[in-house]
Amino acid sequence: METDEALSRWLRRLGDQPHLGSLVFLGRVVRVPAVLNGQGRYVLVEPCILEGTPEEGALGTVQVRSTEHRLVYLLGTYPPRIGDYLDCRFIDYRWTAQYSGGSQSSSGILVGCQCNSAPATLRMTVVPANCGAGLLNSCTISYRTTPAELNSLQLGASCYLSTELFPDPPTGDYFYYYFSCFSTFMRISQAFPSSVFGSPWLSSAIYTWKLGDPGNLCSPFLLSNGKLTAAGGSSCSVTLTE
Repeated sequence: METDEALSRWLRRLGDQPHLGSLVFLGRVVRVPAVLNGQGRYVLVEPCILEGTPEEGALGTVQVRSTEHRLVYLLGTYPPRIGDYLDCRFIDYRWTAQYSGGSQSSSGILVGCQCNSAPATLRMTVVPANCGAGLLNSCTISYRTTPAELNSLQLGASCYLSTELFPDPPTGDYFYYYFSCFSTFMRISQAFPSSVFGSPWLSSAIYTWKLGDPGNLCSPFLLSNGKLTAAGGSSCSVTLTE
């Protein structure tokens, strides 16, 4: 596309400029380190350009250049979430951004579930590390705005997703872990922005827990007694905690 080529040329030109503090671009967060709990770390962003007629009330659109990435040093009190936009500036020969986002909600909503809410940030711990032939990995799962590339999956305006993408062992396609619930069954599925099966695509549950079983509680939130429902072996232990 012409806009993609123009953006690529613009980014290359930015990378060659030595001026401090004068270069700015809009970046969309695509990856947040699991250990990120505030300022002082780098996040990965995709550059964007704004399109549409600059008139009051006119509809604007954001064009994301998904093949271009920049590491941006984060300043601010609160960590961003995947899908957030940052005002990125070139300072001291590196890209920086300040995110003030306000205090984030302490809980998220679980629609159609016996537990109608859960902590906004959850830690998934997988033992052994190659559980399900590498299908399940330890990570952080947070309740946040659903990325635009997953909108057609109808996951809601916000949902629980891992803060990073993982490669699917059989296909190599990258996915988010998606945490959801149906009645008393809590489950982990794979949400693919793009895959050989469809773009986007949501898998069936790959790991499940049943509320009421020993070790599975709404409050304090704990899921420790579940089972692997996808192919790849049965000797897996996956715990989801605050």
